[in-house]
Amino acid sequence: MNHARIRKRKAKALKQLSIFFIEKGRILPYEEYRKLGYRQPVYGSSIKTLFKTYNNMVQILEEDEALMALIAQSGAIQAEYKEEAAATPDPLATLRASTTEK
Repeated sequence: MNHARIRKRKAKALKQLSIFFIEKGRILPYEEYRKLGYRQPVYGSSIKTLFKTYNNMVQILEEDEALMALIAQSGAIQAEYKEEAAATPDPLATLRASTTEK
């Protein structure tokens, strides 16, 4: 493969991974990423081909300060949402509790 094609593939993979990690709210450790299976935006074999190792890919992503800020902001928003969802009582809980089997 020529260098221009590799650069384009690497840029496309970084874009897909950036979007994925922003949605997750954090950069996943290798073990968690590997367990995603077919839900991985870029398969492990492609990461190995393009970046040599998962850690190299993470280093490249961490060099982008704007991306890291977006990931941190996304993680904070998701944490707030989870706290609110946990604090909100289930509206059907009282109905289930009052229903008795006959």
